[in-house]
Amino acid sequence: MPILKRQSLYGLIDLAVYNALRLMPIPIASGVGALWGRVSGRYLHAAQTARANDNLARLRPELSAAERRTLIGSMCSHLGRIVTEFACLQRLRRSDRITLVGAECLPAPGKPVIIAASHTGSWEALAIGVVMLGHSTSSIYHPQSSSVRNAIASRERQALGWIGIEADRSAVRRAIGHLKHGGALVIYVDECLAGHVKAPKLGRDIPLDGNISLAARLARSQNVPLVFGRCERTEGARYTVSFEPVPTAGADEAATVSALDTLLEAAVRAHPEQWLMLHLLDF
Repeated sequence: MPILKRQSLYGLIDLAVYNALRLMPIPIASGVGALWGRVSGRYLHAAQTARANDNLARLRPELSAAERRTLIGSMCSHLGRIVTEFACLQRLRRSDRITLVGAECLPAPGKPVIIAASHTGSWEALAIGVVMLGHSTSSIYHPQSSSVRNAIASRERQALGWIGIEADRSAVRRAIGHLKHGGALVIYVDECLAGHVKAPKLGRDIPLDGNISLAARLARSQNVPLVFGRCERTEGARYTVSFEPVPTAGADEAATVSALDTLLEAAVRAHPEQWLMLHLLDF
C-alpha cells in the first residue's frame, strides 16, 4: 500500500476511534486505553517494554523480578490510558477527577509564572490543573508525525484554552511574550530529543541543557516565579497535580537547574511506571 494511502487509512482509523471514545464515559474510555496499552506493550512494542524493564532494574534495584513485571504492566496500562484520555480532556476539566495540591505556590491569575513540569502521571492533566486555577496557560510543543493525531491534540487543547507554541526558531520569543502578558508558561523539563532523554540525570554523566536550562534561564531573565509541577495517577482516570516553589533568589542558573533536577528525579523515582520516558531512557 502506498505510504500516503496508508497514512490516510491510519488517520481515518484514529479519527473513528477518537470519535467513539468521546461518546464513552471517562472510566470506560480510559479503561479501553489500559487494555490496549497492555496488548500493545506485549505484542507490538516488546523491545521498548524490555528496555523499560531493564531501566527499571537500574532505577529501583531493590525490586524483585515479579515486582518489576507488575510495574511494567502498570506502565503499559498507563501509557495506553494517556492516549485514549485525549478524547476526554474537556470532560476531565469539568469533572472532579483532578485534585490540586500546592495551588498557593502559584501567583494570582494575570501574573506571570513559569511551571517546570514533568512527564509523569498525565502532563495533559497537569496543564488542565493550571487552566483550572484561572491562568492563561501556554507551552512549547513538538507536533506529532501524524497530522490527524496532531489535529486531535490541538483541538482538545485549544478547547481548554491551552495556547500551544510550536517548537521553532520563534518559540522562545513567543513564550516570553506570553509571560509579558501575565501568562503561565509550562515547560516540560524531562524532554527527549533525538532519542536522548536530557533530564533528569538519574546517575548519568550528562550535561543538563535543553528545557531544564531554558526554564531556569527564563525565570532569571524575565524575573518571574519558578514552580515545579508534577502529576500522579491515583486510580483509573483520577489525578493529583502538585506544585511547589523553586527557590531562585540569589541562585545562579546552574544552581536552579540542579534544584530542578533534584525535584524531577524525585518525581520519576516515586512512580517510574508513570513516567513517559522509562522506555526511552539511555544509561
